[in-house]
Amino acid sequence: MKDRSIPINLESLIDLSARLNETHDIKFILNLSLLTLMGKLTISNGCAFYPNDNDKNFKMLINKGRCSIDDNVFFSLRELQKINGDTQFEKKLLNNGLLYLIPVLYQGELNAVFALGKRLTDEPVGEAEQHYISLVASITANSLEVAKEQNRLLATKNELEFRNLTLTTLFEITNDFSSFLSGEQILKLLSYRIMGQLMINKFAIYRVGENKSLELVLNRCDKEIPTDYYATLLELNGTGTKEELRGTALAPLFDENDLEVISPMKVQGEIKGFLFIGKRMSGEKYNRENISFIESLGNIAISAMENKRLFNQELEKKKLESELSLALEIQKGFLPAILPELSNYELAGISEPSRHVAGDYFDFIKVDDDSLIIVMADVSGKGVAASLIMANIQAALKVLAGSNLSHIDIVNKLNEVVYENTGSDKFVTFFIGFLDLKNNKLEYINAGHNPPMVFNSNNKLLRLIKGGLPMGVFVNRFDYEQGEYTIQSGDMIVLFTDGVTEAQDSNRAEFGEERLLSLLKKIKTLPPQQIANGIVQAVKEFSGTINLYDDITVSVIKSK
Repeated sequence: MKDRSIPINLESLIDLSARLNETHDIKFILNLSLLTLMGKLTISNGCAFYPNDNDKNFKMLINKGRCSIDDNVFFSLRELQKINGDTQFEKKLLNNGLLYLIPVLYQGELNAVFALGKRLTDEPVGEAEQHYISLVASITANSLEVAKEQNRLLATKNELEFRNLTLTTLFEITNDFSSFLSGEQILKLLSYRIMGQLMINKFAIYRVGENKSLELVLNRCDKEIPTDYYATLLELNGTGTKEELRGTALAPLFDENDLEVISPMKVQGEIKGFLFIGKRMSGEKYNRENISFIESLGNIAISAMENKRLFNQELEKKKLESELSLALEIQKGFLPAILPELSNYELAGISEPSRHVAGDYFDFIKVDDDSLIIVMADVSGKGVAASLIMANIQAALKVLAGSNLSHIDIVNKLNEVVYENTGSDKFVTFFIGFLDLKNNKLEYINAGHNPPMVFNSNNKLLRLIKGGLPMGVFVNRFDYEQGEYTIQSGDMIVLFTDGVTEAQDSNRAEFGEERLLSLLKKIKTLPPQQIANGIVQAVKEFSGTINLYDDITVSVIKSK
């Protein structure tokens, strides 16, 4: 009888080994090895089993042909075995057209299992074929071991890089503490760091105040945290994710506010605040490294806030006086000298600089008779650097305003300007609105700025929140969400920087949005310029003898 066994081609085996060792992709290795066996043995049906991460059971990872097996199974295989159907699992293998089990062993440890079906020639696997199978399995085992080691090294490398990034970020934030006069500012910087590195759009920061109440520091979520949850939150032992706290009293809080992580901020084991973190923009889940990163930054920041020496000290530095004076002059040049005159709208704006100059900016740019661009922005940090950044933004915006780019493209172009011309510690909160004067349609993008307030003709309050991350925290194009609002006769839009709501009195209480809303309800019938002036005057009266630590910038738009 003619010997129909396949010849062993050493060159093809060497080529297989070379291709397998070029990658550390487990699925690729198993897939190529399985296809090689099936091709050489003329088999059309086969699959590969690979161990689960957390136990010694195997799961089908590669499927060729008509295999359909969902079982987790334990193998004690040590040599090629013909399937006899002695167990329920073997019967299932036979029902899927599989006849042979092939172990992939490395130093006696089972790394994978191939299952092969019937040969197209209907001939059994002979001695030469078994030898060939053994060689392929041995090559596969070596490649899998190399791949696993490469993956372990890569995971270690990534972990070290992540730890280095964490330490670098903490070091940078520590250096930035001296530039801020309040704990709220440090928490705000902390939030932007997390946003930029974890790509988060929605978050909130609360601090534990007197009588165990929670005081809102910064909120980028759709809603505020209801007081009903305060007592339960204070009982948290550590950071919890949505999955970990499912079924607890806090579970509804995650769903109601679209949250994924709640992280207590502690000082010497005592909770002093909370970070409420939403979903990642990428859709990825938070891993333990992400959680540790959030915890570390939160705890460092809240510890710094408790150190009065860092935040209660307000020393004047004579060496900065000339720089601050120059920055003030630069900043004044940002603001429009003459506002556009429009038939259907009244416009007003005012910017009151503080002793420590920041980069506030508002503008009304009339592109043509039917188009008006509305801008409100705030650069992080103070001094000449912030002013120069805003000058770059203003110049770039003047160029882009008359272009044919989409609104999202314009904001991304401005983000490039900020990212390429600033260090890692700078970012810009930015609101831009594109007003169609003919159709009274406002299209806008809010890049991390305080949401403008809209009082419509029915005396209802709306907020312009749609947009995305601040500019300067990421390098790649960002898919900003664009909002739309049709302005009706009698509507009023009020834009402002955080120097309004975060202004403090002698007791370090903030002016806040509630006080701003109450004021606007009283003066909304006044002309826009009187409204803007009234807000600035109210903030100054609230602060009293306390010097403002940030610029106050307000613009008002009224529809006739």
